[in-house]
This record gives sequence, C-alpha cells and structure tokens, in this order.
Amino acid sequence: MSSTNSGSQSNRSLLQPAFFFILSGMFVFSGCIHHSGPAGKIWFFTHSTATSESSITGLNPANFVDLETDGSYTRDFGHFDYGTWKYDNHQLIFTSSGNSRSVMAVNYLTANEMQVGPPTGPFDNFESQSLHESPAKNPFSKDNNHWRVKAVEKESAAVLRKRLLNHFRFWEMYFTWALNNNIQYIDVRSTPTPH
Repeated sequence: MSSTNSGSQSNRSLLQPAFFFILSGMFVFSGCIHHSGPAGKIWFFTHSTATSESSITGLNPANFVDLETDGSYTRDFGHFDYGTWKYDNHQLIFTSSGNSRSVMAVNYLTANEMQVGPPTGPFDNFESQSLHESPAKNPFSKDNNHWRVKAVEKESAAVLRKRLLNHFRFWEMYFTWALNNNIQYIDVRSTPTPH
C-alpha cells in the first residue's frame, strides 16, 4: 500500500512542476498574441507626440479614419476620401476611390490605441470607438458624408440643398451614434461644415 501511495505522490510531484510550466507558458504566450488589427472601428486623432506642434500632419480631434471589416474605409484628414484598405506588415495601406495609394506606418496598436508615423517620430495618436451601426446609420459612412466632398464646379440650388440635407443627416447620425454608445464627449467645434 505504501509503495502505491509513494508512486502516486511521486507522479503528483512530477505533475505539479509540469502544470506550473504549462500554465506559465500560456500566460507568456498569450501576451505575445496580437489582435486582428484595426478593423471594425472608427479611429479619432487625439494628439501628436515628440513634437511641439499640435500635429505634424495638421490633424485635429475631428479627423478620423473608419476602417470597416469588409476592407472599405472613409477618412477625413483635412479632406474626405474613401476606398479600400488593408493592414499588412505594420502598415495601413489605403487605395482611394480615385486609385491613389497612401501608406501609414503603424508603430503601436492595441484594441483602443494606435500610433502612426515614421520610426523615430513624430507620431500621431488615435483612439478607437466601436461602430456597431448599419452603413445607413454609420455617421462616418460614404453615404452620410457626401457633404464633405469638395465641389469641383458651381453647384445648383438643388445640389446645394441635397448637400445640406446630407450634412444634417450626418449630424443626426453622429449624435445618435454617440448617445447609443454612451460616449460622453464628441468634438463638434472642429468638425467642418460645407462652404
């Protein structure tokens, strides 16, 4: 009886370090696992670091990039554009509807924070918010932002009316989105208006 007891005790004593080793490995490796990237979120500019300027790129808190899970995006970094995007090798690669390509180097990315810029800075920092909205109710969708697209020629009264109605629709969806997501603060002063 004692030999069986000592055998099970020795097996248990061997299993305890193995269990501890496996458990420790799970914690170490879980810290190394990266999330799926920046998809499915709206990213708002918050601030620049490593510079005395407010933003090396001239961004303000109303500037955003909406990265949809289907690979589409909308963005307003001083001018509005939309198209497709992908995240590859720590880079956000944008192809606009006009087929121009731009790349943002991503230096730091978590579920809620993103920092972009050259390796030595200065860096532009972004904070994410979830959308959880249908495209029609997404205030940052292409359809709710036609008013942001600059006119290339003088517009008729009917076109101007349509542009203003689209702008009002944006504000309605923007405030509704903030209320539905319990967002305590949204920028309204920096958001452009049609001119």
